[in-house]
Amino acid sequence: MATTTNHAGISVVADYDFVGKFERNLDKLRELFSASDWRRLVPGQTIRSHAIAGTFQAAQTTPGAAVTPSSYADTGTLQPLTFNRWSVLTPVEDVMQYGRDEAILRNDDALLKDIQKSTVAGIMTSISAGATGSALGENFQQAAAAAWAELGTACDNERCTPVFFANYKTASDYLATANVTVQTAFGLTYLSNFMGIATLILDVNVPDDKIWATAAENIIIATADLRGVAEFDMYLEDDGVIAVAHREAMSNGAIATHAWVGIKAFPMFANRFIVASITA
Repeated sequence: MATTTNHAGISVVADYDFVGKFERNLDKLRELFSASDWRRLVPGQTIRSHAIAGTFQAAQTTPGAAVTPSSYADTGTLQPLTFNRWSVLTPVEDVMQYGRDEAILRNDDALLKDIQKSTVAGIMTSISAGATGSALGENFQQAAAAAWAELGTACDNERCTPVFFANYKTASDYLATANVTVQTAFGLTYLSNFMGIATLILDVNVPDDKIWATAAENIIIATADLRGVAEFDMYLEDDGVIAVAHREAMSNGAIATHAWVGIKAFPMFANRFIVASITA
């Protein structure tokens, strides 16, 4: 990891602690989405998502006859990567009551949890935007199976590691009868070997009575490389995904925690993201 110096007596340990906790959680997210396409970009760079449609023409077998060409169009969009900046103030009154390190830690832990929630919400919004696949089922398992079938058709013999998304309420009936073990990663609750074929991620951002399904390989996860902000003398995670600094905020009578993070996810192909509806 990068190093930094103390600022007016504020210990670098606070920077290290914040970044270390974020990095451990990020490692779990990388493990969960290990089959996805992770890309490290400079803020402002763009990646193109794809929505390819067209007409495949039959092969011409008549000697000398003109071959009718197949035609395709990509109506995907450019996805820019930005990074978000947050801060929290630890007032001098808290420092006097709890001690400097304990007071900072209380606010830092709350800020870190909310950063993760915000990042997850952004991921869920981005990966589902523009989805063109759909499926129907009378109950949770039937809808999931229908989504899996549509996903297999959309991927059409390409590598496909299915991953499903649902909210807790929608999945509750299934979880009540299934013998499962849930785990967590970056604030996400998930279970492996869902229906023997996939990972099921539970998150409040998925609408009621909906199940999302896509291939893990279809998810692009872009992280901002913040290592170019060295002039701000911030403490960074190895890949530069997060930059943190603690500074005195004299005008506020407080110690400010500054955290910058850039993570964005979206599907490479919109038709390989299936939204299944439960009809019962």
